[in-house]
Amino acid sequence: MSFLIFIITNTCLAIAGLVFSVLLSEKEICLHSLVSRWFIMNMALIYGIIYFTGTFKALHSGSIVFFSAILFGFSLCLALRKRERIKDTLKALISNNTVSLFKGFSVFEKIITLVFVIALLYKLSGVILLSPFCYDGIKYHLPSVVEYVKNGSFIPIKGSLWANAYPKGFETFNLWMLLFFKDGFLIKLPQYLTVLFGGVFCYGTLCNISVSRKLSFFASLLLLSTPVMTAQMNSAYVDAPLASMIFAGIFFISELSKKSKNTKNERRSIPDTVFFSLSVMLLLGIKYSALAYGAILFLLFFFIAFRNDGSKKAFKNLVVSVPICACGMYWYIYNLIVYKNLIFPFSVSFGGFTLFEGMNMSDVVMLENIPAELSSMGAIERILYSWFYHDSLPVYSYDSRIGGLGVLFPFLFLFGIGALCCILFNRKKDIFGGDTALILLSLLLMFIITPENWWARYTCFIVLFAVLGTAVLGTAVLGTAVLRTHFKKIKKAVMTVCVLSFFLNIFSSVGVDTYYYGKLFTDESGKLTGTQRYSEGYTEKLYDVIGNDKCSIISFRADCGGYEFYGKKLENEYSWYTYENFYKTSGKDINFIDDENEFCLIIENERPDYILISEPFFVFHIDHYMSTHNDYELIYNEDGERIYGRI
Repeated sequence: MSFLIFIITNTCLAIAGLVFSVLLSEKEICLHSLVSRWFIMNMALIYGIIYFTGTFKALHSGSIVFFSAILFGFSLCLALRKRERIKDTLKALISNNTVSLFKGFSVFEKIITLVFVIALLYKLSGVILLSPFCYDGIKYHLPSVVEYVKNGSFIPIKGSLWANAYPKGFETFNLWMLLFFKDGFLIKLPQYLTVLFGGVFCYGTLCNISVSRKLSFFASLLLLSTPVMTAQMNSAYVDAPLASMIFAGIFFISELSKKSKNTKNERRSIPDTVFFSLSVMLLLGIKYSALAYGAILFLLFFFIAFRNDGSKKAFKNLVVSVPICACGMYWYIYNLIVYKNLIFPFSVSFGGFTLFEGMNMSDVVMLENIPAELSSMGAIERILYSWFYHDSLPVYSYDSRIGGLGVLFPFLFLFGIGALCCILFNRKKDIFGGDTALILLSLLLMFIITPENWWARYTCFIVLFAVLGTAVLGTAVLGTAVLRTHFKKIKKAVMTVCVLSFFLNIFSSVGVDTYYYGKLFTDESGKLTGTQRYSEGYTEKLYDVIGNDKCSIISFRADCGGYEFYGKKLENEYSWYTYENFYKTSGKDINFIDDENEFCLIIENERPDYILISEPFFVFHIDHYMSTHNDYELIYNEDGERIYGRI
């Protein structure tokens, strides 16, 4: 029944998003442009419904079905009133059909395309069948979402600093899936679709800067073949979705730039401004670093708007854009109200004056994650070393499962630099123009200002810089008759390496998927639930004991955590407490404890079925406590982790 409600609700919302997108677009529009606008509009509608219901404590499946039905009904009324307008758009789509692109493919190009389709379907099977394996996902991205669902509103999450520490803009879409199914089924679908549409945004951007459709298509496949994009398709990480939202912003900037050259198009400003602003709104809610990225995109968009439309028309667009973009600041305002800190839990200082008290982000998040091999290197040397020698870096090697850039990337990056130089130093007017250089420079600037940008997972948006530059140089080479034949050979070689890289990333054990297929289904006793299971020492033992039985669990852990312990249909009562001392100064509502009496009192009051304890809490004389209370027994004790079960 829940699946049927899910299908009907999302179909209604998809139709509403399509109607709004068509009516906010020009009559003559390409398929990829309309699909891109529809995707951003649909995400924005979900975003609005979730935040409205979450703010007013009505966050449950009934309320989102109700508001989706209202939007669907409103869109039908608009469609009936504007049916002639919609018919004109459909006619234009037929005449500009992107599908005709495939008719000119060679046999080799068709094989390459088929291989990518099969690989993407394989990734989709992982989204549907596999539990959301990834450390950050199960430790703080998803536990916060579960608590919001269980409480029906956005509340401070007790027990985990990091579950409260970041904006939850993209987790909103994981929450949307969880509201329907109450387990891990399809919870990673938003990541998959958003990364996939990152390729669509790349294709559209290249078409807008006059790269051929065929070259744009394969360049977008090149972007998706990058391990950092492919591996995160079926994880609960948010780095690749953040990159895709940057790609969306770049796409709408290129739309504005292209239409600014076309004096016949008088309706270009407001529609492009609306969709660009929606993409920035979605971007701002994903990570704190998105504030800087969004500001760069915003300035670039309105620089082009002021330059081409004049101050009066551009100012009108600015008035439309600012309120829409401001909606992406929801979590920043939430942090300010709840924690008195705009970017909780980090400190913010300006000119020697502390605006918001908290932890030093560089010390807590960045510096402690830098491998020893990189700590003594300069910024540029650190980047180059990690790109070329990442297998020797233990931290980066682990992270490369969801963060590698691939063996081709350093060379593609050089192509991007070469393309930028060609455009900047070419005095003659070419097909690309100055706006292409501005787009490349904006991506490069985002990369430069990102802290610890050697870490590929945090800077995966730089892949678009490399891909755009490669396509621009490719187009320039195709225009030179002498080099055209050699370029075809190079293109085949690059595409072959690209596909091999893609397959190695997807089908290898490093790609995460294959090993966890073996952990998916229930065992002979039927104890295990695949959608919630995460294979890791104490967790494995806990599931063997608990199975699908409803129970209560308390976790005294050094780190945050929890998603895997909520059980089937989120039925388990689960709470967790941490030991980190710096939480005292940063987390006013965090369950930190460093007192034995407090520890004993928690157990006495809550009387859980199971107690999970990690090493820092051993200082509270756990053995002594348990020896004087005969209602708990030790059932697991390995690697600094213990599990006690109530007798």
